[in-house]
Amino acid sequence: MLPQIATPSYFNAKEEEARFAYSTEDAIRRQSLGSLPVRIIARGVTQDYAQAGISVAGGRKIEEIWQSGQQKMLDISTDSHLIVAEKSGHMVIHDQPELVVDTILGLLPGR
Repeated sequence: MLPQIATPSYFNAKEEEARFAYSTEDAIRRQSLGSLPVRIIARGVTQDYAQAGISVAGGRKIEEIWQSGQQKMLDISTDSHLIVAEKSGHMVIHDQPELVVDTILGLLPGR
């Protein structure tokens, strides 16, 4: 039996989410924030695509696209850094809250 999330309605919802995410990220990427500090915190633990019924090859491709997108977001500012939350999945704020707090505090003057 396939996991519950591997249903047509799940994939329809994911497709709609991707359309919105792509348009939002595209709008962000077209902006220039000059030298405004930007920190991108990305998950370090790869998604389990097989759990969603996605093939290994498909999962690799999705991961490649995702990683590329994270790198492209760095172009928004000349002072941007990608921080990988090595112990975290998608919910970095839950898995590694100290990393999020430290990253924010690190942007404050005098730190």
